[in-house]
Amino acid sequence: SGDLEPVILRYANVYGPRQEPKGEAGIVAILAEKLLAGEPTRIFDDGEQTRDYVHVADVVAANRAAYERWTPGAYNVGTGVETSVNALFAMVTRALGVEVPPNHVPALAAELRRNSLDAGALERALGVRPRIALEEGLARTLPWYRARTGKR
Repeated sequence: SGDLEPVILRYANVYGPRQEPKGEAGIVAILAEKLLAGEPTRIFDDGEQTRDYVHVADVVAANRAAYERWTPGAYNVGTGVETSVNALFAMVTRALGVEVPPNHVPALAAELRRNSLDAGALERALGVRPRIALEEGLARTLPWYRARTGKR
């Protein structure tokens, strides 16, 4: 009939190895590159704003399920877990073995205070949901940045 029946996937904050740290997206990549290079980092506002961080492997699984089980609709691809930027900074510095205090700068006017995505509909319709916890995802991700910079 020619009708378009799309599957729409809405991603939380995606991170993983090989993410480009240039620009304003990709805070895990940005932190890893800057911390390993000994460069200053920036945390906007008080750092208590939250985000939902989803590992790229979970995004790949969601895309594969969407393709294989094509069930029209819009689906969130997120863990549903809110993590503050301060907590993420602490996790990354700990995992990299770097001791650097956070550098807080003024807030961005348009920044959301809280953000997380419920993947319940994704699981019900397509049988998959993000399962990689942030600490595990960082353990899978940060060695790539360490190898890229040649730091041990």
